[in-house]
Amino acid sequence: MRGSIQRRGNLTWRISIELDRDPLTGRRRRRSETFHGTKRDAEARLARLIHEHETGLAVDPSRITVAEWLRQWLAQRAPQLRPTTLERYEEVVRLHLIPALGRFQLQALRPMQVQSLYGRWLAQGIAPLTIRKYHQVLHKALEDACRLQVIARNPAAYAELPQPRPARKVGPLRPEEVGAVVAALEDEPAVYRAAGMLFLSTGMRRGEALGLQWDDVDLSAGTIAVRRARLRTAKGEIVGSPKTASGNRVIPIHPALHEELAAWRKRQLEERLASGPAWRGAEWVLARASGPVSPWALSTWWAGFAKRTGVEARLHDLRHTAATLMAAAGVPPRVLAEMLGHARASFTLDVYAGSPGLRDLREAAEQLGAAIARAARPQPGA
Repeated sequence: MRGSIQRRGNLTWRISIELDRDPLTGRRRRRSETFHGTKRDAEARLARLIHEHETGLAVDPSRITVAEWLRQWLAQRAPQLRPTTLERYEEVVRLHLIPALGRFQLQALRPMQVQSLYGRWLAQGIAPLTIRKYHQVLHKALEDACRLQVIARNPAAYAELPQPRPARKVGPLRPEEVGAVVAALEDEPAVYRAAGMLFLSTGMRRGEALGLQWDDVDLSAGTIAVRRARLRTAKGEIVGSPKTASGNRVIPIHPALHEELAAWRKRQLEERLASGPAWRGAEWVLARASGPVSPWALSTWWAGFAKRTGVEARLHDLRHTAATLMAAAGVPPRVLAEMLGHARASFTLDVYAGSPGLRDLREAAEQLGAAIARAARPQPGA
């Protein structure tokens, strides 16, 4: 952190320090004050100000506003958050929380003001589920203010949340729908067929599947190592870690998926050879000559595919489908949690049941493959 001292008069100085950029606007921030005394005293004051800001001691709890706290909270939390999570928090803070509550003194904020805000949002037509998402960010920020003893109580903790409206009936595919999806994928571009089968056969998250490189796929051993995720943010695509620490995992694959990936690998290599220096797909599993499949392109493809086939499901519902098929086949919950890379479930199950071995996981993959094969098998009289 940089600082400066300017003489303003006899034994009068202007002390300024450069603060971190505003996490919402990106603009530089500065704190200045007038100091009376000798230059040596002014230099000591400057050093003290820099120390206070670097150690977090510069917050005056009686004067800080909700807006100032939310900005400071974002800056403190930024290194600990995934880029997509930070982006979502920044948007909620900038567009919704600061305009509504930013002018209030943090210590003076009361549950009634928070409750009144939720009521206004409802009256403006904002969905209850969206309000709950805004509340989640506000609650986290104020809870950290309590933990750091900036405020005594969390005003958001006492506000009553609006009840969410009944959600549209969307969820795991039924067995007959799984069969229809597998059959319909035959007519899709090869890269998207591979993607659809990958999601359905492993329960991976979108970013995890897009983050796969061929070094992660061991066809001889029949395993896939999940090591990274390709994510879409407002600033463009990034490559990061899986959503949780438990997301780093090895997933065995059943024979049908093995065959699918081997066929796609052969097809991709042919396309790469034909493209020569024009190839832009690097070593990504889900890539074409023009480059890796983007999160947006994949979701757009699925939306069109679902509309053409009449399947009422989101891309993420393929993950739920894989989990449902494994559970219905009798896969133990602790193995299911490991297959899906669930953070909280895997932690709980590790404590009480131990981590499942590769044999258990392979049995789960084989049971999932058998369930998909049964669903895809033509039904009598069909």
